[in-house]
Amino acid sequence: MEKSKSIFKKYADVLAFFAISRLCFILIMFISGKSFSEIQYVFDCEQYFKIAENGYYKTLLTAFFPMIPLILRYLGGYALLAINQLCLLASMVMLKNILSDEYKCPDASFIVMIFAFTPVSYFSLVGYTESIFFVLTLGAFYLFVKNKYPWLMGILIGLSVFTRNTGSILFFAIFAGMVIRWIKKQNKFLDIILAYVPATLISVLYPIYLQVKFGNWKIFVDCQYENWLKIHSNFFKTYFISFKMIFTNAYEYDIYTLTLFRINEIISILITLFLIYLCVKEIKNLKKLDAVSVVSVLVTIMSIVIFASTIMDPDYNAPTRSFFRYYLGMFPSFTLLYSLNPKLIKGLVIIAAFSGLVMSAIFFRGTFFY
Repeated sequence: MEKSKSIFKKYADVLAFFAISRLCFILIMFISGKSFSEIQYVFDCEQYFKIAENGYYKTLLTAFFPMIPLILRYLGGYALLAINQLCLLASMVMLKNILSDEYKCPDASFIVMIFAFTPVSYFSLVGYTESIFFVLTLGAFYLFVKNKYPWLMGILIGLSVFTRNTGSILFFAIFAGMVIRWIKKQNKFLDIILAYVPATLISVLYPIYLQVKFGNWKIFVDCQYENWLKIHSNFFKTYFISFKMIFTNAYEYDIYTLTLFRINEIISILITLFLIYLCVKEIKNLKKLDAVSVVSVLVTIMSIVIFASTIMDPDYNAPTRSFFRYYLGMFPSFTLLYSLNPKLIKGLVIIAAFSGLVMSAIFFRGTFFY
């Protein structure tokens, strides 16, 4: 009994933030005139339901990885909703543990509160990958930090790839981290094998399926350009187009749509620059080659580069940047906050709460924004 009370006391703030964020977003959803049944079919959700019901019968659907469709097919929409909530809560618990126990961050609760109002949080109310992907990647990172259970870490890495293709970023980042630890004799080569056998086996399941069905294991990449009107880009080209969208009238949209797209560009740029700042700060704080810091920085930098490599064609279907929710769906966006000034963290709480409520209202109204 005493142990249960102690656990409840330790995570009372997490439970409070979880409950408050649920109430706020649900209230906004109803104020927006939407019901749970309606928002379960918005945007990507519709595609996941199609796959769950009919399989990958069109090449354009291959852009959506199998985790969500499988849950929908065998457990149903309400089960997915419940799983999303559990994943979100588990992510908040792990995030606090990492920040307070591993990074000794006195403001761990405030950072968890920031997380509670980001897109990962309100997208958990619909059939999106955000909650499941975040708990899998953060869970794998948590085990890496603890240097425990490599086989379980490998399973989580593989499942993250099975959920969203950007799980491959963590796949390579943690591999680099484990090699560093092996060189420094902090783990055994067997640990790498135990982690990367299941990670690899699970990761290749979907490409193997695509090869068998469509004769092209990377069709999920090709369909982005053929069916979803995306174009090849790079870090510099993407930023050029972003600034062109913000500061010129080169793209012909109505003022309402153009304003939303410009806001998306501005937010994406600010988040990207802030993440680069966090990486520079982490690198400067390194007194030696620390595997945990290397993984955090690699995940962040690789995310920025990869998200900028494929963008939506601004002449047809802006926003041009990869949606800013992708950046906030990567755990270093929160774990790297541990070294910030407490006043800045408290300021980010206000920004996150305000922007989260506004952005969720835009999403729940069915506006294509991000």
